[in-house]
Amino acid sequence: MTTRSARILLVGVVIATTLIAIRYHPGLDLINNIWAPIRGLVAGQNPYDPADSAYVARFRLPFRNPVFAAPYVPSALTLLAPLALLSQARAVDVMAVLNAAFLWAGVLLLIPPRDTKSCRVAAAAGTAVILTAPAQITIWLGQLPPLAFAGLALTVASLKRNASAVW
Repeated sequence: MTTRSARILLVGVVIATTLIAIRYHPGLDLINNIWAPIRGLVAGQNPYDPADSAYVARFRLPFRNPVFAAPYVPSALTLLAPLALLSQARAVDVMAVLNAAFLWAGVLLLIPPRDTKSCRVAAAAGTAVILTAPAQITIWLGQLPPLAFAGLALTVASLKRNASAVW
């Protein structure tokens, strides 16, 4: 197998596992803890205050408890603010794809596909990462750990390139 065909196979694995990983994703955490709080802040309401009855009434979604942004600091909401421009359904779809992309980006940063062997290892490791229960639940809920994983992988990859670098 040539390096070119190994990379094509890797792309196929990335696409196939991503499609499997995002097949069902209600995004409950995303809607409750990111989307609704951003919309509340834009509307002048305080999602961090449980006594803000206007916010609680506005975002009391069917079959869900009142939502508060307590798990995420304002900087996380700022980073993900573009998701609030979308409808709930589209925001959840975009976050599922972003989560899968961040997981794959982290794997490919840690195992760069330079030759046939590394392409095979990256495909196997990425499949193992994205199809595990923790990753599936993270994608299902629309949580932020894949972003942190990609950031950690970027840090490790940058250190591997210049191992003598001093922070």
